[in-house]
Amino acid sequence: MYSQNVGIGVTTPSAPLHLKSNNQEILRLDGTAPYISFYNGTSYKGYLWHNGTNMVLGSSTDDPIIISANYNSFPAYFTSNGRLGLGFSLPSERLHVNGNINLSGLLKINGNGGTAGQVLTSNGLANPSWSDAALTNDIRFAVDFEEGPDFLGDNAIITATNYNHNTSAVVIGATSITINHSGLYHFDIAADANFNFSTSQTNVPWFTLSLYYGLTRPLNLMYERLHPASSSNTAFGQGQKVSADVFITAPATVRIWIVGGAGAFMRNITGFMTGYLISD
Repeated sequence: MYSQNVGIGVTTPSAPLHLKSNNQEILRLDGTAPYISFYNGTSYKGYLWHNGTNMVLGSSTDDPIIISANYNSFPAYFTSNGRLGLGFSLPSERLHVNGNINLSGLLKINGNGGTAGQVLTSNGLANPSWSDAALTNDIRFAVDFEEGPDFLGDNAIITATNYNHNTSAVVIGATSITINHSGLYHFDIAADANFNFSTSQTNVPWFTLSLYYGLTRPLNLMYERLHPASSSNTAFGQGQKVSADVFITAPATVRIWIVGGAGAFMRNITGFMTGYLISD
């Protein structure tokens, strides 16, 4: 017995069942949860199903679901372990792409797209995170200073601004620096002291340097004991450099406070300070 092809709407069917219609809708499955099943002999392979809520294309085995346009060499593979390979048949991650990625929207990590200027940083086996790029941070400044007129203790006088890359975030005044951007700052401060005495000294001369930020938050950076002079009219000095990391809540005023002792009739304390934002 020879079975002929069946044509509905066509007189010369080219498949066992050939449907043709001038209407857009050609085939309708009507039911509460209709589906089409696929077999290879007695082996059940997959289905196209509307479960009452969603349209599902599924496989009854561990075979992947493959979507390929024009039989090209870069199909999409949906595997049974919940992975998607684009151009890769054995994806090792939830999404595995063989080729370039062109992103026109936001790249978010746990719903966070970061802020302007930040970079995506690896945290090893933990989730990556957004962080500030140090080289693109323009909150950087450097000044020269000298001690104030009061020998008993005074704000340092800022004698020169060597650079200030963000004049709105950092405002440099005559005796103080105003920080208008909150964050963790790194400071490097160097100072040199020279004392002159009219007579030989038995006391050890000294000077201290403190960094004040805000109103009442001193950070004692330096306490130097200088070697005593062995005769009168002798000048001597000693340089020292210190560093400090300070979290500053803006707006805040930063001052260098200098105190010197041991009764010199003339002294000179000079130095420089550099500062930059480490992170917000």
